[in-house]
Amino acid sequence: NRDGLRMAWQRTCPYALYDPLTCKVDKELHRHDVVVTDMLNALTIVTDFDSVGFSAVYLAGGLMEWEHPVRGKQYRMIENPVANIMNMFSPCDDLVIGQSVALYPGCQRTATICSGRFFNLANYGGFPAMPGKSPFDGDPIF
Repeated sequence: NRDGLRMAWQRTCPYALYDPLTCKVDKELHRHDVVVTDMLNALTIVTDFDSVGFSAVYLAGGLMEWEHPVRGKQYRMIENPVANIMNMFSPCDDLVIGQSVALYPGCQRTATICSGRFFNLANYGGFPAMPGKSPFDGDPIF
């Protein structure tokens, strides 16, 4: 009747990006305000992100946030941006052209990205120096 292990040993970070208890990256420090310039469909949003000065890979796995007049803050995850066109994981039916949205960069969960992009290596949850050989692979010499 006990809980099992919560985390496993892995090279990549298991934490949720911008989680205040584990990752501890302050998302407001990485916020980029842009304007929706077109909507190709409910899942594909075009913004003026090119003016911010980062590559589209910077946003992969990141968040888009905006204020809805009735429902309050809305969040969508950015799936695979190309230039200033972003494909979202779920529909953004209530967005309108000309609306301001906030974009937050994604994380590839590596120590290099954690250190270089977010300056957060002290809270990195992975173990990048794990050996490549497993004691459970059947080889009697470990």
